[in-house]
Amino acid sequence: MHKPLTNSAECINMRQPRLNNSVLLRVKTSNKSQQHTKIKMKYFIIAILAIVALAHAEDEWKVKTAADIKVIRQECIKEFPLSEEDIQKMKNFEYPDEEPVRKYLLCTAKKLGIFCAHEGYHADRVAKQFKMDLDEAEVLAIAQGCADKNEQGSSADVWAYRGHKCLMASKVGEKVKAFIKKRMEEAQKQ
Repeated sequence: MHKPLTNSAECINMRQPRLNNSVLLRVKTSNKSQQHTKIKMKYFIIAILAIVALAHAEDEWKVKTAADIKVIRQECIKEFPLSEEDIQKMKNFEYPDEEPVRKYLLCTAKKLGIFCAHEGYHADRVAKQFKMDLDEAEVLAIAQGCADKNEQGSSADVWAYRGHKCLMASKVGEKVKAFIKKRMEEAQKQ
């Protein structure tokens, strides 16, 4: 006959199986392994957050000033020299579909931060950079119409040239041309 239980603690203790040392060791090892995994996960999450923060910091694009654009153009002309003939054509807003001109335009678009070889033109940045006295929403719509997804699989310079040609043929291009002409006239007067 069994001895009657006197308190609930004895009941609980009787229901739990007795654990031998090997089972306890496995539980302790398992707990250490779980703690190690938790620590790894914390570091992994911290690393992911750092990468996201870095990507966001790099995405802090700002509209370029006229001085910034001048420096960018000078850098790109050094990197991708153009013939005197091409330079004269570009001063008249003619952009021949030739590799040196395309490479120069790609360079300037990349350094302006409005084009990348993976995504093409960033229409939102184009709108901010070239809105001038136009409504930004209107410029954004034009830029979105000119920015394609490169379904043709063109090289980056051909892709950038295609978007540039479209933008320069638009209302935005007309404003840019008028602005540049005015600046050139002012420079000649000085």
